[in-house]
Amino acid sequence: MPSGYHHLTFEQRCRIEALPERGAALRTMARAPGCHVSTIGREVKRNTGRRGYRIKQAHRLATGRGLIPNRVDIREHPAVVDEKTRTGDREVDPIIGSRHRGAVVSDVVCAAGAHADGR
Repeated sequence: MPSGYHHLTFEQRCRIEALPERGAALRTMARAPGCHVSTIGREVKRNTGRRGYRIKQAHRLATGRGLIPNRVDIREHPAVVDEKTRTGDREVDPIIGSRHRGAVVSDVVCAAGAHADGR
């Protein structure tokens, strides 16, 4: 089994789909893609509906999971923000702790002409 956290691949999801049809237990299902049994349990529970486990739906939902809606990458902000000539430009950044056990939000508002070092 791989150490650390890894996302399931589409191929692993295909293996997961084939096993319940043969009546395989979760431990057996975990062995095939080389995952922890709890990973397989969560995957199957999240993505099984009235029509069974759905690979494409599971993969699509997993790809979008954890994304922040309306988030703009910091590399896409306007160049004028880097100039620090306007008051009110704001940068908000989440800082996530080790193993997601804590979080802090950094909220910085620019005041034109003001510098942290007193210049």
